[in-house]
Amino acid sequence: MAGFWCSVLTAISMLALIPVAAAAKPTSLAKSIPLEDYLRPQTSVKLEDGRRFNLFCLGKGSPTAIVDGSLSQWSLEWKDIHAELARTTRVCTFDRAGYGFSDPGPLPRNSAAETADLEQALKAASILSPYVLVGHS
Repeated sequence: MAGFWCSVLTAISMLALIPVAAAAKPTSLAKSIPLEDYLRPQTSVKLEDGRRFNLFCLGKGSPTAIVDGSLSQWSLEWKDIHAELARTTRVCTFDRAGYGFSDPGPLPRNSAAETADLEQALKAASILSPYVLVGHS
């Protein structure tokens, strides 16, 4: 039970960083990530059905913040915040099926399909828990 509460407190702490990172001016780390890095696949893993799924991870530490873009966006949407949060912990953005550098997925594309893709991709990339999921909207 103590592990559960530790995870909850860690998640709350990470969430508290989001407004700070969003308001911060780009740092030297943010400036050091060229736009071109977002314009090509970073960690392209193969899902169980053979599709490719793109992840882009920066930083070190735990928990890993998994940053989920808005429905029709991809990793580039989080460029400045991605770099800023990576100063604190490991941060991974990803391209949903059919966006950025991830292959389209089978229909219907609902929350169950999106979740299954992300779970498979994290496993394939050996990105271990704990995770903090950061949503766009």
